Amino acid sequence: MTIALSVESVAEALREAVEEKGADYVYTNEAGEVANLENAVEIQCQYVHTDKPGCIVGNVLHRLGVPLYVLSDYETRPARNVVESLSGRGILEFERKALDMLRYAQSYQDNGNSWGDAEVRALSVLA
Repeated sequence: MTIALSVESVAEALREAVEEKGADYVYTNEAGEVANLENAVEIQCQYVHTDKPGCIVGNVLHRLGVPLYVLSDYETRPARNVVESLSGRGILEFERKALDMLRYAQSYQDNGNSWGDAEVRALSVLA
């Protein structure tokens, strides 16, 4: 079965992720590091933290049905590469704006912003 990434499903999964963690939550990787504008290249966000989703995109994709063991194969790769690769493998199909939402959310998170702010930024592609 192919997972469909629609604007609606991504927006709902983002809302659920932010609700679970809290709008003020700022992502930290398993080493306890927070990425920001100065260190985003050195600090790697992780899609998977041992046995649960890690970053905002990992969280959203897992909520939509992508298994953690699949996501773990894509550590350090940008959201666009992950989505396009999973699409090529027949695991998911996506709407372009849904991919843009994930890219914006990841970028905002990776610059040290809260998940609430990342959600707002992701939803801005719909305006």
